[in-house]
Amino acid sequence: MGHLDQILRELDRVFPRWYDRDWKETGELGPTLVPGEANRGQSFVDTVRDYLTKELMNHEATERTAVLERAEALMRELDS
Repeated sequence: MGHLDQILRELDRVFPRWYDRDWKETGELGPTLVPGEANRGQSFVDTVRDYLTKELMNHEATERTAVLERAEALMRELDS
């Protein structure tokens, strides 16, 4: 028996009158965060750069630049 079955049984016990159950599989919540799955063929460095760029969109430009520069420096260290 899977974890979902256990969770549903426990929910039945705790909330006996709860009839409407709606959930989504974790794969349906959004794009994968596993490098290479979403952008096959893209290099690790490009994947990290793209991810950070998206995640930092709402941050100040100086902070965004500092984080991206540090990430670039760390990735250069990995290559050497």
